[in-house]
Amino acid sequence: MKKHLLLSSLFIASLSYAHNYTYEVTPLLGYNIAEGNINVKNYLNYGVEAQWNNISPAIKPELYILYGSTQYNEPSSLDGKSTDFTRLGARAVYDINSNTHFVPFVKGGIGYENLSDPTYSGNHNSAYIDVAAGAKFFILPQLALKAEAVYLLKNNNNRYDNNLNLLVGVTFAFDKKRYVRKLDTDNIIQDDDNDGVVNEDDLCPHTPKGVKVNKKGCALDDDEDGVPNYLDKCPHTPFGTEVDEKGCELDSDMDGVVDSKDMCPQTPYGEDVDKKGCSLDSDGDGVLDVDDQCPHTPHGREVNEQGCQLDSDKDGVVDALDKCPNTPLEVKKVDKEGCFKELNLNINFETGSATVQKESLPRIKKFAKFLKIAPIYNVTIVGHTDSVGTKANNLELSKQRAKAVKKLLIQEGVDPYSITAVGKGESQPIASNKTAEGRAKNRRIEAILEKKIL
Repeated sequence: MKKHLLLSSLFIASLSYAHNYTYEVTPLLGYNIAEGNINVKNYLNYGVEAQWNNISPAIKPELYILYGSTQYNEPSSLDGKSTDFTRLGARAVYDINSNTHFVPFVKGGIGYENLSDPTYSGNHNSAYIDVAAGAKFFILPQLALKAEAVYLLKNNNNRYDNNLNLLVGVTFAFDKKRYVRKLDTDNIIQDDDNDGVVNEDDLCPHTPKGVKVNKKGCALDDDEDGVPNYLDKCPHTPFGTEVDEKGCELDSDMDGVVDSKDMCPQTPYGEDVDKKGCSLDSDGDGVLDVDDQCPHTPHGREVNEQGCQLDSDKDGVVDALDKCPNTPLEVKKVDKEGCFKELNLNINFETGSATVQKESLPRIKKFAKFLKIAPIYNVTIVGHTDSVGTKANNLELSKQRAKAVKKLLIQEGVDPYSITAVGKGESQPIASNKTAEGRAKNRRIEAILEKKIL
């Protein structure tokens, strides 16, 4: 017994959904009973009614057309004469207790009757009014049986004629309505959030008012990113892409490039990036702009960790422009090509001696190495002395000192044709000859370099 009651309740509840559709169309078959003074036989007629349910919850408009054919029966001279009846009309329908499977209704309206042969018995084409009562019985959510009785009053050239039309048909419902009226009595249908999905089917029972929902009562999410359309600021996210609470693709490092396109997903915050989300290296030297202390390096130049061009000999001229790339560190000033003219070799001698001391030999070897690496130079070795002795002796001594250095350079592999040895004697001191320290500085060898003309 309980099982039968449960099934019955579910059946009735399911049928209650049938009235929640926008349109109803009913093909009809009827039998028209005419007033005697019209002088026509009762006749069959058929047609169709169309009803709209979403304009007003109480009064629903209806349009219809009916057609029938009959014969005249009075006076006897009319026997065998026939005419067709066509009725066009509009009514207002009121459903009584419309939220059950059995729906009584009343309706009324106006229409126009057209006769194919109206010349007999004073019949004319003219307007009429009608009222009706009937009921629908829903056997499926969108299918019902319908029966109605229609009383028609026609003004027939200042004569009022009466007709009673008995009609039956099958009602088909279309286009389910979005909003369902909540019952306050038996709770057969309830839609608390007014989203068009009844509570028992609504998986999202608290949808905000006016939000479009799917068949389960949940807000639409067209791009299926987990953020409903009404909250989604990025409504066309590619399927499967991870998004934030606004429905937009994640940008974890906040560089303006979403994660799915970011080739450098851990860019430090605030750094400028390219279209791939990677930190900029504007001059293409391999050092990012944020670390580049020389941001406008010409393309293809080798740089250090700071993004600056290499200057291997630290003479202030970068390697790419340095025509004298191995300038000794002792050189303090070079020209724009990285070359220099004078160098104190710091080779000292004992007073009155032209013998190069052992401690000076490494400096001669270093200078020889430079000349071999930079063969663009012609070099003049200049010998100097202190003021001890005669000028003539000192001049000759300075020449011997220069020649001694030249000989050592040649022994180290320097081209002998690029070396000239001269002496200046005591004429060009760089310190005071009054002190032993000053005289030691004056007993020196200097190199004067001149670039070869190629």
